[in-house]
Amino acid sequence: CKRVVFSSPVDLSSLKSVLLGEMANEVVLAGLFEQGLPKLESLEIYDVQEQTYLWRSETRLLQDVRSLNRLQISSCPRLLSLVTEEEHDRQHPELPCRLRFLELRNCGGLTRLPQALLTLSSLTEMRIHGCASLVSFPEVALPSQLRSVVIEECDALESLPEAWMHNSNSSLESLEIRSCNSLVSFPEAVSYTH
Repeated sequence: CKRVVFSSPVDLSSLKSVLLGEMANEVVLAGLFEQGLPKLESLEIYDVQEQTYLWRSETRLLQDVRSLNRLQISSCPRLLSLVTEEEHDRQHPELPCRLRFLELRNCGGLTRLPQALLTLSSLTEMRIHGCASLVSFPEVALPSQLRSVVIEECDALESLPEAWMHNSNSSLESLEIRSCNSLVSFPEAVSYTH
């Protein structure tokens, strides 16, 4: 597809799964979500060659993923971030969100992840693979329900956030790190007594 713009008069409100792939130009996600997809559970985006971001802001991202269970993004080589701007000084509205699974794979240009996405209380599994430009994660505690984290082949990753190990409410059961050749330190774990 050379260009994708969602302007169909067809009612898409019953969709449960959307896959967008092999697109040479811009993907306009806002048009898809503005039609209202209350039943959408799975969104997969792959092989988008020119896109440098997918959502305009963290607020827009949170609004669009609130009904999703799974978000998978892969083989988007020019993707720098999921959002154009991070809104550190703004409080995000408390949106109900069901996102449980997040996977980012082979996005070689990805340099950062939006903080808002990594604070979703519903998130239980996160997989980051082959994101060679990702240097660090946002300095926030892991979501309280997150049980499994896999980080592979992220060659620029130098350290993990201190906040990951300093959270007594963490449910983390499995942390796998493979082939991250620049990783030089782990945060010091803090033991808690109850």
